[in-house]
Amino acid sequence: MTIAVVYGTRPEAIKLFPVVNELKKRNISTIITCTSQHTSLLDRSLIDPDWSWIHTKTNLNSFSKNVLSSFDFFHKAKYDFVIVQGDTNTAFSTALAAFNANIPIAHVEAGLRTYDLSSPYPEEGYRQMIDRIATRLYAPSAIAYRNLKNEGIDRDRIVMTGNTGIDAALQISESGKGTCKSNKNEFVLATLHRRESIGEPLQNVCKALVELSKHIHIVLPIHHNPAVAKIVAEECDDQLNIQLIEPMQYADLIQTMKQAKFIITDSGGIQEEAPIFGVPVLVARENTERPEGLDADAALLVGTNKDTILNYSLMLLNDSKRYAKMAKPRTIYGDGTASKLIVDDILNVMRKTTQP
Repeated sequence: MTIAVVYGTRPEAIKLFPVVNELKKRNISTIITCTSQHTSLLDRSLIDPDWSWIHTKTNLNSFSKNVLSSFDFFHKAKYDFVIVQGDTNTAFSTALAAFNANIPIAHVEAGLRTYDLSSPYPEEGYRQMIDRIATRLYAPSAIAYRNLKNEGIDRDRIVMTGNTGIDAALQISESGKGTCKSNKNEFVLATLHRRESIGEPLQNVCKALVELSKHIHIVLPIHHNPAVAKIVAEECDDQLNIQLIEPMQYADLIQTMKQAKFIITDSGGIQEEAPIFGVPVLVARENTERPEGLDADAALLVGTNKDTILNYSLMLLNDSKRYAKMAKPRTIYGDGTASKLIVDDILNVMRKTTQP
């Protein structure tokens, strides 16, 4: 019995390390492969892969080709399952390679949808395609489960588990690892990286941060995507109350997030993690595949308009009642048991397929 776990980006590593730990706890033979889609952002303290390679800078089609061809080279064994997470090129290309090899696919965080293929791009397309070919679909919420059911996917393939990102955040928080990176007692954390925001939308968000910095200190990690880093530097460099820092290790991010007044972000993972610590989130995107946070009043969708972002930020700074309503710790996306439920289900499926 051997299971392959394949990841390539920082969010995948974060959301898969609790699953890997659960597999190892049960002495399941596990082969971990990293495609290094995020070369400089990956933290080996979360997952130490058995195989990894560094791809050259390339376009999406070339990367997919590399993953498809590399799958055969690195994965010569006949695996009982291949586990992928989320909506990356790595997840999609690995799922396709496994499908072509007739290997069962487990999709962690299945069913998230905006139903807008341009936002987020290309992730929305990838996750819809993975869900069509996956053997087991692990929905993180009731909404995700309903999306899959409404798309006509066999209910027997879908299991609602909660999100493994909550498992990860709680485990790191409880470990006490990491350091808050702010040099001020009160601050706003901002994280920006979405591909579809590069250009004027990202410029507008940065301009809003510059205006907001007149009222409160801002901690802004600079993503390593050169196009993102260029805009952030042009708009926010030399601003005395904006603290530009290198991307944080995950443990540092959790500790910094917990101490923030609120967060302005276009990250999906942070939308899930922040509510468990009672930190309000302003989502700097035009739509979100995580509406649960909006419904629970833990997050607000503010888009990329400068004035809208600034107005909602000032509301959180100045309206104590509105802030208190959003700043309540809550378990919207899971209770920390998703990884256990996923591994339970995979082992149950494997047992059924091996029974005479």
